[in-house]
Amino acid sequence: MGANTQNLIVTHKNYYHILGIDSNTSPKDINKAFKKLALKWHPDRHSEFQKAFAHKKFVEIVEAYEVLGNPTRKRKYDAYRNHRRNRPRPTSSYTNTNSTAFKKNDFSQKSTREQSSTQRKKRQADYRVNKKKFDNDLKKWKRVAEKHAKKLAKRSFIGFASSIESISKLVLKGISGTIDIISGNKDLQKELKPFKDNPNDGYSLYQIGFIYHKKGIHDEAIKYYLKAIKLIPNNADLFCNLGRLREEQNEYNRAISCYERAIELEPSYISVYTYLGILHLRLNNYTKAKEYMDTLIEMNREDLAKQIERAYSS
Repeated sequence: MGANTQNLIVTHKNYYHILGIDSNTSPKDINKAFKKLALKWHPDRHSEFQKAFAHKKFVEIVEAYEVLGNPTRKRKYDAYRNHRRNRPRPTSSYTNTNSTAFKKNDFSQKSTREQSSTQRKKRQADYRVNKKKFDNDLKKWKRVAEKHAKKLAKRSFIGFASSIESISKLVLKGISGTIDIISGNKDLQKELKPFKDNPNDGYSLYQIGFIYHKKGIHDEAIKYYLKAIKLIPNNADLFCNLGRLREEQNEYNRAISCYERAIELEPSYISVYTYLGILHLRLNNYTKAKEYMDTLIEMNREDLAKQIERAYSS
């Protein structure tokens, strides 16, 4: 198998097969299939030895949805699939000179044969031109989707689950740069400018860290969060966000320390109990997870306690 053939196999996946749907599936059902599979295969929901495989599946699912979830891209992709199925056969260079039919061919038959051959060559040339256009589109979509999927996979499962509605709505509207709501550097300097002027103000440093955090620039986010903690050590929101960031980086023990500090500073910080409960479940600390679930029930937040329960059952 040649290098070109291998490249086609890698680039031109069957996106319908990946999402478990067919070409007649409605946009609403495509959306449902994506949500179900993306939540199922998010890397955070799998053990360490399964995480690499889950990550690969997750990237494929996001890639398929970025094509099939967008009506314009879906039409082009369907046209590409039909184009490949109907590609013309190559012109044969073989002629049976010993056949009786060949010996009896007159000038008109030869002219018809030549005309048919010319048409066939034209169809092949058109196919190559159109195929190149399709290939370029698919490769571009694949690169963008892979970039988005990798950034999404870095988010904790809770963060991803909370943003999946926004992601699917933006894809269906055909807006490019879907994951800019979560990460990316678009207009970064413009966002940072109001806070850069106050390098010794704890809240300004916190906001800078938060902006880097949203954009997925984790090293810079941690640096500014830690600077901010030195100036405003009693800010519960700051510890909560640092905990979220530590969790996204799979630094679970550090995340727990940050969450616990946030609760010490603000005992009524309800969402942090949920984060702690689910994180302890991930670490198989069922007793601690149950404690946080009971605390939420006592605080009349059964809805958040059920989030922990759902994480346990999954």
